[in-house]
Amino acid sequence: MTGKGTGMRTLTICLTIALASAAVAVAKPRHRPLTYDGDCQGSGTVAFKPPLTNTARQTTQHARGLATCSGTLVDGQGRSHQLTNARVLYTATEQGDVSCGEGIDSGTGALHFKWGALRFSVTERRAAALATLTFTGANGGSATGVAHPTGDPVATVQACAGSGLRKAPVDLSLSADSLSG
Repeated sequence: MTGKGTGMRTLTICLTIALASAAVAVAKPRHRPLTYDGDCQGSGTVAFKPPLTNTARQTTQHARGLATCSGTLVDGQGRSHQLTNARVLYTATEQGDVSCGEGIDSGTGALHFKWGALRFSVTERRAAALATLTFTGANGGSATGVAHPTGDPVATVQACAGSGLRKAPVDLSLSADSLSG
């Protein structure tokens, strides 16, 4: 009984091994996280839900803006890039018990370079109109930053004292020390 049945089984096993080997060869190589050393400055908008008031309450904020960054970026392939005013998208979502004048919130975000996204966690400490930011890369390293509103201060104070501040234009500066994520 070593006729057709054994030959077909051998052929099936060989084809299975060949297909499995081909799938492994086609699989994408594993990428390293991006790492950034440098400074970024930019502006954008922060939206608050529910709107910020003068009374602290649980709030979610979504920040989005464009920045220019200068420094050294190591991409997912391990290649180093010297950046000078490179355009980067900043995104972050944070939650915390905050008001227009104070509070601490935290969340996650990313700097979106043309080589990929550098992911981080962020903690924001708000005092009056100024927010100090502390970033920790998803794979290590750190950064510090400052955000401050750029809109009409009278309108902001009126919104905070009334129905609440739904969104605000902000400027952001960030200084990274081997931020990796």
